[in-house]
Amino acid sequence: IWGKQQGLSTIALANIGAVFTFSKGFVMVLSGYISDKTRNRKGILLTGFITALLGLFVTAVADWSTDLKSLYLFLLFGGILIGSGVGSVYCVMTAALSDHTPPQDRASAIGVYKFWRDSGYAMGGLLTGFVADASGGSFAVTTLSVAVLVGVLVIGIALFYQEVEVPDDATSPCHLESADEVTLCINQDTNSDL
Repeated sequence: IWGKQQGLSTIALANIGAVFTFSKGFVMVLSGYISDKTRNRKGILLTGFITALLGLFVTAVADWSTDLKSLYLFLLFGGILIGSGVGSVYCVMTAALSDHTPPQDRASAIGVYKFWRDSGYAMGGLLTGFVADASGGSFAVTTLSVAVLVGVLVIGIALFYQEVEVPDDATSPCHLESADEVTLCINQDTNSDL
């Protein structure tokens, strides 16, 4: 709607949507393959969030364009960046969740994750619309960029923590990797009987 109000044609807006969708689909396949081969899921997630964040900033800057051609090019480039970022996060996040969830809990864990992810799409769209109506499109995109920046910072911090993969044969929630975990495991098993 905002692009139409700025004077962009329906074909131009369709092109922006198309490059977003194509880049998202292409990068989903590529990032899934790279994720499975390298197992560097956090790095791919961080790169995806940063790419989407850059796309949001490019889209916010588009509001300062002085002519339709530069507006169109900014939105086109922003759509490619956002699509690429979302595409790299979309399937890798589910794989990362599966890596850290025991097999018997994966279906419910993925269900909970997808519920909150999809709720975020709905609530984020509504909230961005309300902010855009109250303050303008550029401020809404900037607000969304700040929310993505928070996600980037959380994942960036998480990169410094040690990963412990849950083996596929783990049947006990008290699966030990080292002797240091024995006390914690004993305490968990003692408390579970209470």
